[in-house]
Amino acid sequence: MRNEQIEIEGWTLDERPLDTIFCFYHLESKQAFDILVTDQSKITPYFSGEEDENGINSFPAKTIKEAIEKYIIE
Repeated sequence: MRNEQIEIEGWTLDERPLDTIFCFYHLESKQAFDILVTDQSKITPYFSGEEDENGINSFPAKTIKEAIEKYIIE
């Protein structure tokens, strides 16, 4: 988050559905993003969106900012 100049204050770990998935939420701004940890050195930001033709609604993003912008909160 520091590399992308995203203020960390206000973000909380909202959910951890699996050992490798971390879901973050900002209550005040109502924004969210997810992080997938594939190994100790690689993390991938994810966002939830509309389901594709395969029923998948979680997609990788290049940056945390992109994941926040594209995240659809239901």
